[in-house]
Amino acid sequence: MSFKKLNFVLVAILCVSTLLMFTSHSLGDLKTSQGKIFNGLYADYDFEMGASSEHSSFQYVYDPSGLYNVTWDVNNSLPAYWQEDIQTRLTSNVSGYGDNFGIGNHAPVWVFTNLTLGDIVPIAVDGVGDYFYNVSDEITITYPGFSSFNVWVMQGIIHPSSIAWYEQSTGLLLNGTFIYFDSYNFTLTATNMFSHDNGGGGGEIPGYSLFAFIPLTIIITFVIIRKQKRKLI
Repeated sequence: MSFKKLNFVLVAILCVSTLLMFTSHSLGDLKTSQGKIFNGLYADYDFEMGASSEHSSFQYVYDPSGLYNVTWDVNNSLPAYWQEDIQTRLTSNVSGYGDNFGIGNHAPVWVFTNLTLGDIVPIAVDGVGDYFYNVSDEITITYPGFSSFNVWVMQGIIHPSSIAWYEQSTGLLLNGTFIYFDSYNFTLTATNMFSHDNGGGGGEIPGYSLFAFIPLTIIITFVIIRKQKRKLI
């Protein structure tokens, strides 16, 4: 292959790999215009109710129907299943312990990100279904084990002492005390929601780093070949 043709091939590969990088980035960005939910999302919480404290985990898997399959596992013994529509936050096809959140209610651990102070947000509460919360404040906090976050403060309308913090850029629940005829608390302990793109402490988007280094590798190779050609001349 002539040097001119090799240059052309390298430039073509560079353009394709750059396109792949941006495609990967756009697919990896926390996905919807509001909900930010993505395939493979997990969020682990300490789930405290009364004197007991259990490990619990929410996991999201994309379904061909366009919905997300959600599994909520408490201490590896009380699985709950349902589907969520990320355009509406509504739940459906509920089974197992998930019945406690009810059918046709709104996602418990994330909210839309286009909120403003004074908005009223429905949130499914374990044991009763939807309760309504007022976006009462916005604050900046340093969350243990993660980073500094801008937070929407949600205050229960029926029970004003029911307070929950939802991270503004993703809508994910960080911490919340939910009160009805009983009460429980969620405290976030681990998640892959926060990528390097929005300043959190979780894992990066799979494949993004690989595509990011392809263009750099091609450029370095191109420079080396150019230098070798000058030496031959």
